[in-house]
Amino acid sequence: MANLLHLKTSPLKQKKQTTMETTTTNVSKLRQVFDYLDKNRDGKISVDELVALYKAMGEEEDSAEKEARAAMKCIDLDCDGLLDYERFVSLMMEGDDADLRVAFEAFELVKGSGCITPDSLRRALQRLGDVKTHEECAAMIRAFDVDGNGVLDFHEFRRMMSS
Repeated sequence: MANLLHLKTSPLKQKKQTTMETTTTNVSKLRQVFDYLDKNRDGKISVDELVALYKAMGEEEDSAEKEARAAMKCIDLDCDGLLDYERFVSLMMEGDDADLRVAFEAFELVKGSGCITPDSLRRALQRLGDVKTHEECAAMIRAFDVDGNGVLDFHEFRRMMSS
């Protein structure tokens, strides 16, 4: 009987296992995002690649350039003008609701509306070079639309981003 008790996994061990699996999944997703941003596949994100991201999110050329340079200045610890994968993961793991809020707002069609519609999702993805139909975007939204109103609010968006 005592041997059977030792075979049971403790709740603490189960929680640790779940946390490790979640972290592994998140790191895998972060690798996909990093690889997407690293257009020239050199293993580092440059200021020019950040500029492309800001422009894809709707920033004007001059503003995108300024924002990208300011961001790189803040995050580039070794001052080489590049962001490597390890630093990228570190930054992303530090992220909080403020970062998610900025991402959420980039997907809103009407700024300040508090929701992402299938059309606003389609347009944002198109700016990022990922062309989807209205129907595909509506299906993506339905997968996380808890209240069934056809749009994503911030809480539903947060759930989608953490899944």
